[in-house]
Amino acid sequence: MNSIENENAVTHVIAVILLVILAIGIAMVLQSALMGNASDLRKSAFIASKADVKQVIQFGVPVEVLTWMPKEGDTFHLVGQKGYAGGSPVLLKVRSPDGRIITPDASGISGELYGRTFYIYPVPGSPSQCEYIISDTLPFDRLKPLVKGNWAIQLIDTYANILISSDASPGVKSGTSATPTAGGTAGAALYRSDCSPLGATLHGANITGNTTAPMNMTYRTFNGNTFLQIPDDPTLTFTGDLTLSVWIQPFTINGYQQIIGKGNQISNSVENKNYDSYIVNNGKLYFEWDDRVANAHYHIITNDPVYQENTWAYTAITIQGGTLKVYVNGVEKPVTYYPGNNIGTTETIAARPVNLKSDNEDMTVGRQNTGIASNYFYLNGNIGDVSLYNRGLTQGEIQYNYDSYIS
Repeated sequence: MNSIENENAVTHVIAVILLVILAIGIAMVLQSALMGNASDLRKSAFIASKADVKQVIQFGVPVEVLTWMPKEGDTFHLVGQKGYAGGSPVLLKVRSPDGRIITPDASGISGELYGRTFYIYPVPGSPSQCEYIISDTLPFDRLKPLVKGNWAIQLIDTYANILISSDASPGVKSGTSATPTAGGTAGAALYRSDCSPLGATLHGANITGNTTAPMNMTYRTFNGNTFLQIPDDPTLTFTGDLTLSVWIQPFTINGYQQIIGKGNQISNSVENKNYDSYIVNNGKLYFEWDDRVANAHYHIITNDPVYQENTWAYTAITIQGGTLKVYVNGVEKPVTYYPGNNIGTTETIAARPVNLKSDNEDMTVGRQNTGIASNYFYLNGNIGDVSLYNRGLTQGEIQYNYDSYIS
């Protein structure tokens, strides 16, 4: 090897080194553009906290709420908190036993958080199953019960974008065991179980109100010319088990008045009904459906009146394994089965399995869905909480709803 060859070798090595340096520089630029400068990186906040469940008495009714107490750690504040913005911004989320992810409203909290006990509970009067509050005080309003099971409180450092804590509670024991497939209040809005809203169109006067304690329920007034129309939706259609749960206060019990249902009366003798419910015959309850197995239409009527004028009543119609039951104010009511849709027919049939038939019709509240004006059957009264479950609630669950003023 001569000197020229040595010089060429050195030049080659230097070129390789420069290429490596250039490659590293380009990589650092790309990392900075995609992920931010290294100077922006920081460790997540440390927060030690405890989740628990506490039973409180609201208007004589025991109900459990979640509690959360931050004990020690780095300075932080909750996202949405007012009046104090020191430390890391931390988002508090709650995971329910049925899989809902809930972000409680923290706007009522201020000041340093360590060493304080906070309550987490549903927004009183809200129709949504996902609107919760975190506060260091309890409301004076009626509280909805939590779903039974283990809840978890999660803390997310939004600056570092990382989960920093997940505290499980000992478990809610005295709450409800079911979440409605769809529900809410006729006075505000109806929601799916994932808390997305069901669109509803109001026809007629917009009259709403709130009952007094201990009921504390938002309601809508149906004045004989008002009804709600909810577009066809999979969460409103049932072909198996069902619970139709509703609070109602009729102003009159005369004539025929629709409560809530999904379907369409095409003619006086032809129905396309998934399910529908009415007040008939001076306070009796009427429930009708199309049967997909028998390919026929049936209805039941309670043997005795179950409604009184200007009196709130909680109605639950359940279908479980084909067996239909009617409860009013937590008490099962005997019913009689009839063929067809002719209210008042003298022809009765034996109790039969109920096999609901699906349809693509809208749901209506307060008026039958039909093009026959004489068969609108408008409701005169108030309707409060409404819920639809994809199973038949037990008598104990229905009694719990009645005692707790929920549906």
